[in-house]
Amino acid sequence: MVRVFVIHRPIVREEIVFPLEPKRTGAILEYFQVVRGEAGGHPIRAIRFEADRELLRASLIILANRIAQHYELTEFECFRRMGEVLSGEPCLLVRVGAVHRDEAYRAMNEFLDELRSIAITANPVA
Repeated sequence: MVRVFVIHRPIVREEIVFPLEPKRTGAILEYFQVVRGEAGGHPIRAIRFEADRELLRASLIILANRIAQHYELTEFECFRRMGEVLSGEPCLLVRVGAVHRDEAYRAMNEFLDELRSIAITANPVA
């Protein structure tokens, strides 16, 4: 099952339930991308992420579905935060569930590599 969310509020790990296919899932990976306190060697307060929300969600769903099918994942969730994200806060959470850890790691790496091709504007806020 693939779920993709484009949100404009903080990603709070404790609020996110991860339903699992308990008879098949043997590995679960979580990846958080966090805004660093500097960009280009200069300190920043935040990054403002901008994109067309529906186009971004559609692109993420296409990518997530392809990855989930290719690696036969049991679960896939992506939370992409938009708007102003303060330094130290996550702007992305990706979770994958798979039968075996090798598929989970390969799926996560491929998704993150290909995510770079999806257009999102990131402007540092001093």
